[in-house]
Amino acid sequence: MIRLMCLCRPGWKGWLAGLLWLMSAHVLAAELSLPDLLSGAAHHHPSVRLRQSELRAAQSELAGASWSRYPSFGTEVATAKGGAQAVAKLQQPLWTGGRIESQIALAQSMVSAREAAVQEAQLAIMLEAAGAFFECLRFSDRRDAALANEQEHRRLLEIIERRVKAEVSPATDATQAKARLQQAISERLTFERQLDGQRSRLQQILGVPPGPLRPPQSIRLEPWNLASLRDAAFRYSPQLSVQSRTIIRPPMEQMRV
Repeated sequence: MIRLMCLCRPGWKGWLAGLLWLMSAHVLAAELSLPDLLSGAAHHHPSVRLRQSELRAAQSELAGASWSRYPSFGTEVATAKGGAQAVAKLQQPLWTGGRIESQIALAQSMVSAREAAVQEAQLAIMLEAAGAFFECLRFSDRRDAALANEQEHRRLLEIIERRVKAEVSPATDATQAKARLQQAISERLTFERQLDGQRSRLQQILGVPPGPLRPPQSIRLEPWNLASLRDAAFRYSPQLSVQSRTIIRPPMEQMRV
């Protein structure tokens, strides 16, 4: 951010700094819903970007292999006694024994495998993000319940201390009430630490501190049976797709050799 500002003109520094501050303040203040979290994780996480760069490299290799079907054009200049002579060449092998087609098929297989790898990375990070999201909601609710319990124990302690001071209740009641209050405080601190840990997970996934979380109003699941679940899992599974494309790759590499 600082390096980008230094490259700008002096008159733009204040405007750019204000714009970046407003953007970051909006991100921190806006409520984070589950779809927004999954979308951000699936498109901007470093592991997904790495797989996407590998996919682009495979697509470039496929484009290069596809051009092997066409003649190659070249020029050269030869020097002789009569002077320089330019020669243009158009070369095309008459027979390659299937080498070009095997290279193209191998490149297509690599592209398909990289596409499946992108889906696999997206699925993994989305599962991690969804788990951290619901863990944050769970620990937030438990923290709120523990805080209400702590406040109730604090109120009871004040009542018991007044009764002990008025010599209506024994001093042991106040001691027990203080112990229960300390236990309630300890539970609340435990849930707060667990909540902070899950929010740190979300920050690592998003790259920025998450704002307040917005729980989904309802989650509707279509009626599934075992057969439909199994078929859907086999169709979508990125891991199975990667493995199936890896299986057909060695014969193509042998054809290329």
